[in-house]
Amino acid sequence: MIAVAAIAYIDVKDQTALLAEYEAECSIPALGRPEPQWEMYHRMQAAGLMQAFAVYVDDAMVGFASVLVSVLPHYGFCAATVESLFVAAAQRGTGAGTRLMAAVEEYARLAGCKLILYGAPAGGQLEALLGKRYTRTSSMYCKPLA
Repeated sequence: MIAVAAIAYIDVKDQTALLAEYEAECSIPALGRPEPQWEMYHRMQAAGLMQAFAVYVDDAMVGFASVLVSVLPHYGFCAATVESLFVAAAQRGTGAGTRLMAAVEEYARLAGCKLILYGAPAGGQLEALLGKRYTRTSSMYCKPLA
């Protein structure tokens, strides 16, 4: 059975294997090793700026998402930005990712957002999936400054 729930970020912190798979697949090498700021996530969630979600298959967490909700100053309306979206490779194709994305999008709608923005690692599976279902709006590039 597949289920999606809004969760606290601390619930993701304890998923060491899932986070290791996420890091291996989605990290930006130019930025170095990820150092998640769990306290910052907690504070942003408490302020209503971010929300975490988890997708479970048979009560085991197999994926997660993190959504930032803010007003786009240039446009003057609320938008959701998916800061993280990941489903374990072994669970892709089961519908877990689709259910997770549907929950994230419903949350954004209920928060009054006019649109949702997704990012994806260049050349990855998520980029290919998003390209089939959503409008490509931009590309991101990274240059370390330190």
